[in-house]
Amino acid sequence: MRDGKVNGYAIVTTWVNGPRYDGDVVDNNGTGHDVATWPSDSRYEGGFVDGAANGAGVLVDSNGITYNGEWTKGCFRDGRKWAAVGVDPFTCR
Repeated sequence: MRDGKVNGYAIVTTWVNGPRYDGDVVDNNGTGHDVATWPSDSRYEGGFVDGAANGAGVLVDSNGITYNGEWTKGCFRDGRKWAAVGVDPFTCR
């Protein structure tokens, strides 16, 4: 903790069966190469900046669909295929 904010390596969960973030945190936001998992069995591994997917990363959603490539400000786009991690999905459409 620094100035009341999480800083350093952390495993963050919001509740027992909720989402989980495992990686580096700067001022309460995921930053670095980290892993996020959700109760739906979706899993993202890759770059984070300010709590959103950014840079190279892979999301495998609960249906087994893979979104692999460059993420920008929480958004992945590949033609009609898109996904969001760490941001409101409507910002990625």
